[in-house]
Amino acid sequence: MRIDHYAVAGRGGVVCLNDGRLPHVESGWRLPEILDAFEPLIGRPTYLRLVGREELGPEHLGWLHVFDTGGAATSGVDPERAVPRPLRPALAAWLAEQSAALTPPLRAAWSRPGWRAEAESWAGCRLEPHRMWALSAVLRGEGVFFKAAPPLFRNEPVITQALARRHPGLVPDVMRIDAERGWLLMGEIRGRLVSEPDSTDLSPALAALAAIQRAWVDRTDEALALGAQDRRRDWPSFGFPDTLTHGDFHAFNVAIASGGAVIFDWTDACVAHPLFDLYTFLAFESDERARERYVHAYAGAWNRDADDVANALAGIAPHACRHQEESYEAIAVSVEPDERPTFEGARDEWRERRVTAEREETPPSPDTSH
Repeated sequence: MRIDHYAVAGRGGVVCLNDGRLPHVESGWRLPEILDAFEPLIGRPTYLRLVGREELGPEHLGWLHVFDTGGAATSGVDPERAVPRPLRPALAAWLAEQSAALTPPLRAAWSRPGWRAEAESWAGCRLEPHRMWALSAVLRGEGVFFKAAPPLFRNEPVITQALARRHPGLVPDVMRIDAERGWLLMGEIRGRLVSEPDSTDLSPALAALAAIQRAWVDRTDEALALGAQDRRRDWPSFGFPDTLTHGDFHAFNVAIASGGAVIFDWTDACVAHPLFDLYTFLAFESDERARERYVHAYAGAWNRDADDVANALAGIAPHACRHQEESYEAIAVSVEPDERPTFEGARDEWRERRVTAEREETPPSPDTSH
């Protein structure tokens, strides 16, 4: 997949243009790579947000980024010349917004000029963008990670701090938090981050997750008091009690270190059925041998038979899908309208999974042909 990135950025009081076109580079999808590719053209401006992502052709995407223009005039930017046709509506909409000087009320705080300087002052060090989107801003400094959460997930720092105190080594070390602003400063995450799907054995992550879940079975009131969402429903237990769950457990939210794993990004932490986390994790794993290995690792940490857990997964599937469907519905209404299609699409995917799971769970109708 080829991705062409276009950038609106200011220099010397004007928006950077090359014969009327915005600077653009070909790069991957990860933010540090994009910033590195742009640096020779526009320097290292403060990153704001992605405002357009459209197909330019088969296996060819165009992304439009908005950087802090530092008050640079945007009147000289003509969407008809600046970007390919599919990206023109997004650019025109952003220019109109700048002209009206109106910021949508649901826009993330980190999309606003001056926010990064405020975050660096609080963290006490220079911070470079690691990932910034509608649901979080993650920046990296010397030996630290800084994360900001939106209002919907404002309690993540408090929950992560409590987990770090009770489960040192299984979650990132927490240096300080600002609960009111949803800010979290963590130590460097030890181990190897899973940057792409590969053959890494993630069994230690499943065992670590189960250990955390078991430890909070009798502490659900404390978890709720810390700000975990109450997502309990009248679903079959399959012998598992409701407990603190991660809520968005997948390979990209773990790091594998010698002798164990670190689990991070507790944004969606909630009290719910523990198998929801395992089901979500396995939904992104197509290798059957790996799936079996992960079920065994999880079941062993719960002191449960792996076959029993596998059977329970089949039964809990429709409920796990509905859980994720409801999560993305809540996210979609919490972000500004331009950001909603991504999360509505994820909601619809989980809805389709639920319908399939319900269909598979339904026994065949009696044969009435005779």
